Amino acid sequence: MFRAVLRTPGEGDELLAARGIRPARYDVVVLIRRLGNVDHSQDHCFLFNYFYADDRETLLKVWEYTAGWFQAKTALPNSALMQPLEGESADYGLVNHASWPNWRTFLPSLILRPTFRSFVLANFKANGVAAQPIIDRRV
Repeated sequence: MFRAVLRTPGEGDELLAARGIRPARYDVVVLIRRLGNVDHSQDHCFLFNYFYADDRETLLKVWEYTAGWFQAKTALPNSALMQPLEGESADYGLVNHASWPNWRTFLPSLILRPTFRSFVLANFKANGVAAQPIIDRRV
């Protein structure tokens, strides 16, 4: 179980509003099935980033294209990508779950690196991707 400690403004609010989807504003997240190698044994900063796009294939391609930036610029040690089960309805097509050891590992890059806006956020916007990141702590 995780509790939200920081909800960033997110990207794509206009797209979500146009599709009748509420922005991700979850106070508590319960991870039922563990996928990938996100280490939950440490008291890290955990990311749950909720992604929406009209086309799931485009969404996956954009996520793959921009994921390397996070590895290179924020020293992202792990990441697991989750998606709704086939046939299940969901507002968000992908949820990225990851962790960093502490705030200093990633927050300065998101605030101070111009390429976060010119590369990551620009790619999201150009491809109609809404990203709703929430930083959580383990409860």
